[in-house]
Amino acid sequence: MNSAACAPAPDVFSIRAQCPATLGWALRRLHRATAPARTGALLRLFGRLQQVREQRTQLRVLVRRARLFTPDVADKVATLARSNPDGALEVFVSAFQREHFELDEAVCDQGFDVWADVAAESLPLVMRGTDRCNGIDPLGCRPGYALQWALIQDVFDGDERSEVIAEVAETFGDALAGRLEAADPPPHEVLCHRLARSPYVGMLAFSSWALGDVRNPLLFYHQHHAAELVLPWTRRGVARAAKLIREADDFQAPMLALARWLEHAPAEHGPLLVDAVLGPQDVDAWSRSAIQPCGPCGFPPDVRSGLEATSRHLLANLALHQGASALARTPYAYPEEDPEEYDDW
Repeated sequence: MNSAACAPAPDVFSIRAQCPATLGWALRRLHRATAPARTGALLRLFGRLQQVREQRTQLRVLVRRARLFTPDVADKVATLARSNPDGALEVFVSAFQREHFELDEAVCDQGFDVWADVAAESLPLVMRGTDRCNGIDPLGCRPGYALQWALIQDVFDGDERSEVIAEVAETFGDALAGRLEAADPPPHEVLCHRLARSPYVGMLAFSSWALGDVRNPLLFYHQHHAAELVLPWTRRGVARAAKLIREADDFQAPMLALARWLEHAPAEHGPLLVDAVLGPQDVDAWSRSAIQPCGPCGFPPDVRSGLEATSRHLLANLALHQGASALARTPYAYPEEDPEEYDDW
């Protein structure tokens, strides 16, 4: 007889019961689900639900716009609009900007309440005009713009022109800055006569933009006058806005191309632009001979569109000049502002 068969049976009650893995996961999930919500989460939820009640009409409008202009995300916008207005707005704006054009981030990023107040009836477009109401900001967003600011007729308040010339000195040298400080830029009408049909037409475009001698409302109005440009949220309104944006970008293209060309070789290109506007330093009167090209690379690039002006291939060969600046390759027209600049406000 086998001795194993005579061994006492094990006590089944002494074996610990094994808890299925799935059961443990379910219990943990149930515990988390039944745990009381934190106070902050509840307050945010109640705030969003209250916002949904208060902005019910505008949320329906947002969903209709999503179905009209961004049908691919319309269902997601409609779902978020029931509980998260800011999330619905973010999804709509992101899709709209991918499919159509850029909107004013100052309106889009401040939440649905601001959007409903500012963008309820008209498109919140990005204005590109100078602030002629509060005094023109003289600081060029890049060195090439600073030199162009210094060459237009005096439109500055107080010592702003001297600030511009100081910016010019940083990139283009003290000699050129001293020459600008001692000279009076020509009036806009004279500048038009000198440069209208020249390769330096970007300088003329800059002067027209700075003085408000433009017809495109995106270039004429500054940001705090955006409400004066009312383009409705219709297919025709969006098409009109897209056309204005293309025209504004194309108008500003020679300005940006000239700025990048100036930064490409500041020591060589800066004096060429100043000569074209003021005339050579050793000549009493301006003449057409003052308009001279750069020997190694020619005149500033001839661009006709905003895409050309912002292309990274606009100045393909930086080796044409010794010490050429890589800054010229940067295609942005207006760099992002430093948030720390406003810490003291």
